[in-house]
Amino acid sequence: MRGALTGADRDRDRALVGAAGGTVLLDEIGELPLALQPVLLRALENRTVRPVGGTRHHPIDVRILAATHRDRRIEVNRKRFRADLYYRLHVLRIELPPLRKRPGDIAVLAEHFWRTFRPDAEPPPELIAELVAQPWPGNVRELRNAIERATASAAPAAAPRPAQSYVEAKAQAIDDWERGWVEQLLAAHHGNLSRAARAARMGRSHLRQLARRHLPACDPDAEPDDV
Repeated sequence: MRGALTGADRDRDRALVGAAGGTVLLDEIGELPLALQPVLLRALENRTVRPVGGTRHHPIDVRILAATHRDRRIEVNRKRFRADLYYRLHVLRIELPPLRKRPGDIAVLAEHFWRTFRPDAEPPPELIAELVAQPWPGNVRELRNAIERATASAAPAAAPRPAQSYVEAKAQAIDDWERGWVEQLLAAHHGNLSRAARAARMGRSHLRQLARRHLPACDPDAEPDDV
């Protein structure tokens, strides 16, 4: 609520309230800090939430989908995930195999992503065939990034620029390399900014800046994070 925290200059919409009658996806639920797990459990049990700084509880009417790439039972045994929250969420379990084990989905997803980036053109059949043959260790996110690269290279050529100087050409080459590196790093860690930063031995804020600069279609603040 307005005034509850430093910088809270206005009331903000609450996801569970704003999604009334719809669905809320809790992506990478396993990354939720232990301190926040009882808060989520209480909201799900009571079907109400109270905003920070507020005094009134608001009813919620949503369907919850919780996604994770970890085995929650192992995390419960290791005391990293509350057993009561696990059982509250574990109403219906759906296991989604990695993309390499469902090659029939690759063409459908590739065509969908292509039309997202290039609604004015049909995806080349040879490109789709090449994508279907790939293993995609980064799953759907890696496939989406590959399609974004392909649509960018298939875009109409820009007007030729004057000859670049050595310094400009070097800066351009570094920028191109950096973009590819950031893209592959995030794909290898399923978009998890914190894990990717640790693997690269760099600051998380620095990696976020690089992601914003090189991958404008990707919102790093919307990706799951470790804490």
